[in-house]
Amino acid sequence: MSTAVASAPSTPAPPQLIRKPESTPQPGTWRHPKLDEIIRRQNASRFGEDNARTVIWNTGFLVVSFLLPELERRVRG
Repeated sequence: MSTAVASAPSTPAPPQLIRKPESTPQPGTWRHPKLDEIIRRQNASRFGEDNARTVIWNTGFLVVSFLLPELERRVRG
């Protein structure tokens, strides 16, 4: 014969917080969590060789845009 054991209905218990021990990094190895973003923003605000090249090209095109109409006027007549 089988015996059925009646158990009390279980009610949900509030979850218990399980704390993991925080690992201590070795001295000198800690990095800021957003260091990559900080470096990217610093590099974006720096005036470098690429920015200088862009300024030179844009200045050249601006000068040519003012000189072309004068050149065209002389060629036509």
